[in-house]
Amino acid sequence: MVAHKCPVSGSINRAGNVWLGRSILLCGNGDALLSGTFFQTYDRRHLGKKTAIALALTGLISFIVVYIPDFVLKGVNFEGKAIIGGPALPLLFATYIALMFFTLITLYRGMILATARRKMQLKLVFYGILVVVLIGNTTNLILPSLNVYSLVAFGPSFSLVFLSLVAVAILKYQLLDIRFLLGRVIYYTLLAALVYIAFYFFVNFYELTFGSTTSIPTLIVGVPIAYAFVLAFSAFDSIVKNYTDTQLINPGYNPLETIDQLTRATNQMLDLQDIAEISLATIAKTIRPSIAGLVIDTKGSAWKTFSHKTELDLNSKDYSFIASLFKVDEFKPILLDLLDIDITNSPNLTNQAILKIMHRDNIHAIVPIKDNENIIGLLALGAKDGNSPYNMQDIRLLEGISGNLGLAINRSLLYREIQQFNKDLQRKVEQATSELKEKNSNLEVALAKIEEIRRQERDMIDVMGHELRTPISIVRNALMVLDGKFKKNAGEIPKEMLGKYLEMAIESVKRELILIETFLSATKVEGNRIQLRLQKIDLNDVVNDSLEALGRDAKTKGLNIIHKPSKEPIYAYADRVRTQEIMDNFVSNAIKYTPRGSITIDVKADKKWVTATVKDTGVGISRQDLEKLGKKFFRAQPHYSATDGARPSGTGLGLYVTFELIDIMNGKRIITSELGKGSTFGFALPIFDGQEEKQIDQTFMTDPSLASETVDNYAGKPINRALNRFMNREEI
Repeated sequence: MVAHKCPVSGSINRAGNVWLGRSILLCGNGDALLSGTFFQTYDRRHLGKKTAIALALTGLISFIVVYIPDFVLKGVNFEGKAIIGGPALPLLFATYIALMFFTLITLYRGMILATARRKMQLKLVFYGILVVVLIGNTTNLILPSLNVYSLVAFGPSFSLVFLSLVAVAILKYQLLDIRFLLGRVIYYTLLAALVYIAFYFFVNFYELTFGSTTSIPTLIVGVPIAYAFVLAFSAFDSIVKNYTDTQLINPGYNPLETIDQLTRATNQMLDLQDIAEISLATIAKTIRPSIAGLVIDTKGSAWKTFSHKTELDLNSKDYSFIASLFKVDEFKPILLDLLDIDITNSPNLTNQAILKIMHRDNIHAIVPIKDNENIIGLLALGAKDGNSPYNMQDIRLLEGISGNLGLAINRSLLYREIQQFNKDLQRKVEQATSELKEKNSNLEVALAKIEEIRRQERDMIDVMGHELRTPISIVRNALMVLDGKFKKNAGEIPKEMLGKYLEMAIESVKRELILIETFLSATKVEGNRIQLRLQKIDLNDVVNDSLEALGRDAKTKGLNIIHKPSKEPIYAYADRVRTQEIMDNFVSNAIKYTPRGSITIDVKADKKWVTATVKDTGVGISRQDLEKLGKKFFRAQPHYSATDGARPSGTGLGLYVTFELIDIMNGKRIITSELGKGSTFGFALPIFDGQEEKQIDQTFMTDPSLASETVDNYAGKPINRALNRFMNREEI
């Protein structure tokens, strides 16, 4: 680096002195050249092309110039403690000074752009080189060129200042990994020593054995010896490398083997707990931190914390915050000691927050675990054994473990997602299957209901065919008897016979019309085609009309009809024709299903409702049938004794139509029954309280007058009532 006084005895010949002097001068320039190159590439991946060419040419030219005879150095005067320079010596000194200033400028630029920790590293080296350049080169370069050698002895002391500052940068600020450097120096020294010793050993062996190193026998024997040396050197290299790696650089472990073993182990694992345990155990065995923890982003849920041996209470929000910083900054580990230095030299709120978290949790190193460009976890480690700082080898090992963890964690999370997807898919399949089964079950029930309805319809068609044929057959037979008598007696028919068969025919026609009317009403109700006129009606009139039409049937069966009409009218707000239809059905059913006893009809009113009930002492209805009453085509199965006679015929549509009409007119159904004791059927309709007359047309007819005319015509000409009145004439 500098021109030193050569401490060599005067017995060395002139050629050797000159060679030694030239080497010392060249070493000074070489030191400056290598220093500039090192710090030029310290924070960069590649040296600039132009800079590299310039430095290479400078080194080559310096080497050539120094060894040209008498061009740079003519001789060395040890007795006079002086060097005899050549014409190019000032040029060599200028090159040296230029290279040193190039190094200083490189360091200064690096300090401006560097972070606080890196700035301290470069600052110490800069000051050390500045001392050497300004003071050491003055005493050992500039003054000797002026033949002043009295201060040369002080030159090496300034080099000690430089080395001390560099040592501080290495040990305190981790400029370089001293353990790594020491291990590599010993490693290459031992390899070089082996080659050196082997060289002289085999040279002496060949000369003593064969008399020469170039004889034919020497060349022949040298071939197997060369192979043996290669094998021995390879084994020696492996032993020395393993020793320096495990005892000097990384005491107690080999980082490559450690990461390889961990990778092979985690490749067989899918559970996060197992991956975390073996990784943290590996870190505890190699680096030996006081505590070791792992915080993982489990995607979708809170960050999960794992620890080795000692339970750690790491706040997931805090470490999620730290992880978010890695997404912005470089993926470099955070070290507590260096973070302290950064904050001291360059206060930063973010770094202060991280430092507070690390001090709180006694964490000395945080290493990011990444998956592509995303942080999926953090390694949180305590102080190393003996409170020694984390060095570069430790960081490299942790980064290797972190890279392996990133793959293993991502694989585990992916497996978990697949498992969850399978569970969700299984659940959806089961749900869909259950829904399908339920739909199939509902479909089966619906099909069964449809089949039952179809069966009922078939039965009712048979019944209706029978019901419709019977009256027509009676009419036909009665008319045929009368026609035969008429023809036989020359147009004369006895009055008694005429009355008997005419009554039979009219009664059958009446039954036929009632059946047809019931069918038509059921069809209109089911198709929402009912037409109503809500108006003021007297319920007493409705009851009287029913008794007038059906009273004769009751008398024929010997039934006692009890009805005490009120003196005052009882008005309801309803459709007159449909209300009559409801009352007729209830009275008709009571007569039909009461073999003996009485029928009581009662009408009353309160503030809101007008109620009419028909109570009989008939056969009654069971509780099971009572629940189904009013369904289409359903007929209750009352118990008839031998004395009650045959079960009355019917279609199962009367109550269906009746109940629907009550609902359409906003009424209430009244049904009570006890098997063997009789039944009570009735209805409650809104009381008339001044409401306006209202037309209800479920067919949504566009011509209201047509609907009104239809209702009026039907109301004025109820076929069944007219026919009943005709049948009750005294003449017949």
